[in-house]
Amino acid sequence: MASSSLLDFLRILFYKLSGGFGLLGLLLTVFCLIHAIRTRQNFWWYLALFLLPPFGALIYLFAVVMKGQSSSIRFHRPASDTGAMRRRIQELEASLAETDTIAVRSELGQCWLKLENFIQAKQYFESSLQGNFRNDPFILYGLAQACYGNGEFQEALVTLEKTFRNDYRDYLNDRRFLQAKILAELERTQEALDIYANLGNTLLTPEFFCRQALLYKQLGELDKANAFFLTAVRQGEKLSPDELHVAQQWLKTAEMHLATNKK
Repeated sequence: MASSSLLDFLRILFYKLSGGFGLLGLLLTVFCLIHAIRTRQNFWWYLALFLLPPFGALIYLFAVVMKGQSSSIRFHRPASDTGAMRRRIQELEASLAETDTIAVRSELGQCWLKLENFIQAKQYFESSLQGNFRNDPFILYGLAQACYGNGEFQEALVTLEKTFRNDYRDYLNDRRFLQAKILAELERTQEALDIYANLGNTLLTPEFFCRQALLYKQLGELDKANAFFLTAVRQGEKLSPDELHVAQQWLKTAEMHLATNKK
């Protein structure tokens, strides 16, 4: 009875909304479907969007789209996930042998990227840039990350710049952060610092603050460097155990430079 009453309530609510917001709901659903296809979301999201209009679109909007716009840089999975990632690679390679698709190649690139095998990742991303996907910003972003990991900084920058388009806003903070890191490697220090400044408080990680500190130290601005090193250390106090494990290298770097600068 309770489930029947809930279904009746949802039907009434849907009909009420469809009177004034039918077109808006349709447009929102179409937008979410396009976003889901471009970002290769889980199959269950498509079911939600098709079977629960417009509620599925609203849930998707807040759970995926809004979260993606404000998300910070995504860290690689910890070593304990390596086995699962390799099993997933085996599944994808078996699937690729049967049906060669861009989606499978792109996911393989992402898997190798998370395992920090940048050569393999680059090969799969490059092979995905064909046909209708030859200028796909999501694949280009993956390729730029692989090039950066390989130390091919100029190629990484050129590739990444192709993703900065008016019709692609996903992972925007992540891409800007990568751009700043590449510019720093190319010794375009002030440009990198300008991007960090524009990112403001969107990336509150020890790595974010520590990278800025290192650049200021190169410029000889020790007061600013120490301030950012100290902020990195304080930020580490707010991290969960998993986040702390990922940030350990940057925290050690910050503490070492603070101790050295005092001397």
